[in-house]
Amino acid sequence: MTFIRAEAWSQIKRYKDLIVGVLILLLGVKFLLSIYWPSILFGLLLLFLGTTFLVSFFRKYITSNILENVGFLEVTERQIIYIHSMNGGEISLDGLKRISLIVSAEDNFVKSRYWDLEGDNSENLRFPVAVSGIDAFIESLIFLTKVNYKAIKIALDSQNEENILVWEKIPL
Repeated sequence: MTFIRAEAWSQIKRYKDLIVGVLILLLGVKFLLSIYWPSILFGLLLLFLGTTFLVSFFRKYITSNILENVGFLEVTERQIIYIHSMNGGEISLDGLKRISLIVSAEDNFVKSRYWDLEGDNSENLRFPVAVSGIDAFIESLIFLTKVNYKAIKIALDSQNEENILVWEKIPL
């Protein structure tokens, strides 16, 4: 039994390097203000170690924000439109064949999570999970038959590095 909510715990895990880095930096400053040489050297070592944690955090943070939060998603007249300078596109809700959540691990343990929409005419639209306008996409799924919203929630909460099929069109 835990007293910390799952959302708060995930944020703590995300900012773990930042928290540890700041604590080590503060401890290093405390030792640096000493008048004894061994303490000053130990303080410098802690400052270097804390800075290393902070640089690691900012590399992960900047990379994950670049990968996840680019572009904008719009849903108009049963069309899902992903506005992005390089990977943009559109797909019709009526022509959807399959909706999947794709997870891929990259360098420095940054996971990229994408929605992958496959259409009947071999058209494909892929956009990040954290893109602006994702709420409109989730709301637009009401027009599809037999959407399992529980599967969507499980897919979004999953930390596994596997692709998850969320919805598939039932052939008539």
